[in-house]
Amino acid sequence: MTSIKILKKRSLWQMLLLVLFFTSCTNQCTRPCGEFNFLDIHVIDSENIDGWIYNGWEMTVEFDFNPADCGEDCTCDKIAWVQMLRAIDQSDGTYLYLNEQKEDRATAEGWHIDRLQGKIWGYYGRNDNGTFAGSVTTGSDVSTASLYDRPKRQDAEPYLGYIWMAVTVPVCIDNAASTCNNYLLGFYEWGWITSDASDVGTFHWIAPKGFKDDFDAAVAEWNADAAGLGYNNFPAFTRLSE
Repeated sequence: MTSIKILKKRSLWQMLLLVLFFTSCTNQCTRPCGEFNFLDIHVIDSENIDGWIYNGWEMTVEFDFNPADCGEDCTCDKIAWVQMLRAIDQSDGTYLYLNEQKEDRATAEGWHIDRLQGKIWGYYGRNDNGTFAGSVTTGSDVSTASLYDRPKRQDAEPYLGYIWMAVTVPVCIDNAASTCNNYLLGFYEWGWITSDASDVGTFHWIAPKGFKDDFDAAVAEWNADAAGLGYNNFPAFTRLSE
């Protein structure tokens, strides 16, 4: 499944990029082991929040696991999420980071695992005691997994004329008896683009195949830093989704 939704203004080159991606997606997109559903809640465009002006997006991504879509027959009692991010300055192609720790675990392509500083698990929304925050609903092979996010950046330099991107990945975890344990079940890309005038254009779709390698690299960077920070390593993941 591939879906595209663009809101508000976007430049001609952005539109051409989307058309090219859409027309080539049959060969270039990953194949999820189930179905994604993206819920656009609210585009944050020059919004005043506590006296600061922001741009960004409030959204939820859902996933219904169907192992047969990838030729498997397995159960999964807990589906969680791993999310990687990057932000690119359109003027010079440099990457932007909110803090030094995120930069330290970034790949050469600017991707880094999306976790609040100090959280010991790499899974999105996982608390230090192993439970999950309200932003995450863990799914299973018979129930929907969901991830809520509300990223935003100040409507000022360097966050004008830049691209913010996320790749969100459902994964079967804590299922030692399942043949799909620690399997990656799909890859979904979403994000927003700002112009110099801070107009916000948004995009979302099944992620391109090339991002699978970027995801593996981001996980490896997390693991490389984990011990020194007192964080937990990710296990060895297997791609069920290709």
